[in-house]
Formats: sequence, structure tokens, C-alpha cells
Amino acid sequence: MSTPIEFDASFFEDPWKIYAELRTAGRIHRFRSENGLDGWLITDYALARQALVDPRLVKTQDAMAGVDIRVRPRGFRARTRARIRQWTAPWLVSHLLAAEPPEHTRLRKVLQPHFSPRAIAELEDPIRRYADELICGLRTRATFDAVNDYALPLPVTVISHILGVPLDKRDRVAQISKVLSDVVIATPQQLRSAGISMAALLLPLIRERSRRPKNDLLSDLAVSRARGEMTLREIVSTVALLLIAGHETTTNLIGNTLLTVLYDPTGPTIAELTASARIDALIEESLRYRPPLQSTTLRVATEPFTLDRHIIDKGDMVLVSLASANHDPDKFHSPDTFDITRDSRGHLAFGHGLHHCIGAPLARLEGRIALEKLFDAFPDLRLTATATAVRWRPSVNFLGLQSLMVENTSAG
Repeated sequence: MSTPIEFDASFFEDPWKIYAELRTAGRIHRFRSENGLDGWLITDYALARQALVDPRLVKTQDAMAGVDIRVRPRGFRARTRARIRQWTAPWLVSHLLAAEPPEHTRLRKVLQPHFSPRAIAELEDPIRRYADELICGLRTRATFDAVNDYALPLPVTVISHILGVPLDKRDRVAQISKVLSDVVIATPQQLRSAGISMAALLLPLIRERSRRPKNDLLSDLAVSRARGEMTLREIVSTVALLLIAGHETTTNLIGNTLLTVLYDPTGPTIAELTASARIDALIEESLRYRPPLQSTTLRVATEPFTLDRHIIDKGDMVLVSLASANHDPDKFHSPDTFDITRDSRGHLAFGHGLHHCIGAPLARLEGRIALEKLFDAFPDLRLTATATAVRWRPSVNFLGLQSLMVENTSAG
């Protein structure tokens, strides 16, 4: 396609149709968003894997904040917004996802113990308990929103538990993250407001843990600051990243998988899943079929080079579409068919290379427990009549439902 892809309403209504057209036309395309960002979008599986490990495409704080440093603001208002952004952005993007080695290595080392196999295994009982509590409140309801009443509050509660953020803040966290998680389409005003709200939430908690540490990740981060291993900005932005990524991916994984089971004719039924106990296979195929991350965060070219016969200039921004790559027929046979018997290994749902999601094992565990509990409690669950009109959240980075109304036929 010669004209840039527009991330507009038509894209959000049916991205799969657009991705298929793009892959037919080529492996890499120009994009332009309504907030003024432009760059390159990779839709091919092999090229995606190549780009995700290319040392010439790097993560930066400016790119993470959706800032094109080549564009100079014009006018008093634009310059004022740029100055405010320059002050607030580092408090939200000074984390490992916006860094390359050696900073990335240093920051990941602090977090890794909390996402080790042992640490994840110790979370299984709390996750089951939180899931049971949510399901208990749903049993007597004839209808409920499987996303906002279950798939969203469960991972928000879990990541709040890990960090030590009070559970009464989880609704606030969810609202803020909707803006901060997608800089490609968010306006500067929205980003600024959400950034200030997140800082106002986190700074008092960090100060409290510095004085009175507890057995949580937030306390460990405060200790790392005292040791000189992390700055206050890095702690604030790391906690913000974990709060956002820690629930967005899992919320979408649960919601997208449930949609496939209840609505997609190629998906298995609840009865079939319960009988075969193939929840893990269901999750892996769901990660490929409807990945919770639609695309990566922005990367920036450090030098001019050629990528698939296209000239990438220094400073150009690059997005990798994980959703399109996972539907590339050159990698996966009949990719638009949901098949839990297929070998889904190699999917890019959690990225690839240095920036592969550190919380992927946690998301898989939460997804498995959440679905097992839900299917056990509601074996006859089905979509309501209004739920057939599926509404996807307008997002470039995430792929998730705005809501999913379901009917509990066993409610008394």
C-alpha cells in the first residue's frame, strides 16, 4: 500500500482484514496516527523476529512517550506542552522497556527475582483466592460483564498484591493505564493528565515504603534506591509499567480467550475443555490467535539502513505488529482458524529477544487459573444477545475487549 495506514475507526473495527491486506501488499508499511506520529509498521512474521533483535532499532524514553525528537514544536502552546512533557515523561518512561543495555540489564536484574519460577509458583494460591472471591460475587447474577467484572479486576488485584499497592486503588490504576498504555493514539493532554495522576498515586506509597518496608516489591524497589541501584524516577516509572503491563496483558488474555470459546465457531466449547483438561493448549493458541499485545511499543532507528527494500532513516519510528505476525500463513497453517491441537510455539504474543515480556509466566498462570475457575463455576456460560456485537478497545498496542456481557443460566 502506497498511502500510510491510518489508525482510525475502521482499523479498530476489523484489524484482521487490514492486516491480511497489508501482508498481501508487502512486509512493511508506513503508518500515521491521529495524534501526529508516523513511522513504519511491520506485519510479516520473519521480518518481525528480525526487527525485534536488530541492534539498529532501539527503545528510547522519547519513543516510549510517543515523542518524535525530529519534530520541533511551533507556537507558544506547542512549546509549552513540549516543556511540560519533557519534565513529566521521564517519571513514566525511565524503566527497562524504554532502555537498552547496560541500563536495561541493571533494571531487569532488580525485578527478575520477583518473576522467577519460584516466585511465580508462590503466587498460585493468592491468585486462586482472588479468583474465588470474584466468582463468589457473580454466582447469583443472571448476567455480568466478563471483562470488567472478572478479567480486569483479577490481574489488577494480583499485580497490586505483588507490588504492595492498596487494593482500593485498583480502579484508579485501571483508568490511568488506559491512557498511558497507548501513546500512539493518546493526546499530549491525556498523557500529561494520566502521568500526573499516576505520580500522585505512587510517590506517597514509595515514601511510605522507604520509611516502613514491607514484604512486597515496592519495598524492595525502595531499598534498591537506598543502595544506589535505582533512582526515584526509575522506581516510579517501573511501578507504573508493572501496574499497566501487569494487568493489561492478562485482562486481554482472559477476555479474548473467553470470547473465542463462547463465540468463535472454530473454538472449543467449555464442556470440551473441561473434559480434555487442555486449558494450557487453549491459552497458547489464544495467545497466537488474539494476542493481548497487538503491537510492540515504538522503536527508533539509530542509523539509516535498508529493511526489506525500504530505506529506514535515522530517527524513524518502527512498530512491530505481533497480531499480524501471528497470523502470517508463511509461519502458521490456516492462521485464521483457532485450533488448540496445533503447535503454537514460536508465536510472538510476548515479543521476542531482549525485551521479551518479563511477566509472561505470570500472565499464563493467571490466565489458566482464571479460566479454570470460571469454566468450573459456570459450565453453561453463554454470550448475551447484546454481546454478539463485539467492541474492541481502540488501541494500537493492546488487543482487548471493552466489555463482554455473558449470561449465567444457572443463577437462581
